[in-house]
Amino acid sequence: MAEFADAVALLPKQMKMAFRKISRGEARITLHHEGLNHLIRDIDKSSNRLSFSVITASIIVASSIIILSGKGPMLFDLPVFGLIGYVVAALLGLWILLGILRSGHL
Repeated sequence: MAEFADAVALLPKQMKMAFRKISRGEARITLHHEGLNHLIRDIDKSSNRLSFSVITASIIVASSIIILSGKGPMLFDLPVFGLIGYVVAALLGLWILLGILRSGHL
């Protein structure tokens, strides 16, 4: 009980010191996190997959525009650059899909 009384008696003085440090900009807060590395790694993986997906979709759209234009060197009556874009997009899409399947998280 005496320890509690001492703590209560010191409380106003400690609060005054804390407020003084805060008003002077001298107060510091130290934060130590535990277990966030897993979350950071998962967010990094997700953002990489999303970026790859956007790039793959962009290649598909660009290739479709090239195909519809009908311009440039032709192969099977289709523009070669459009066909190359589709092949690259397919490979990137497979790479993304394999990465997702390997991780076990759809």
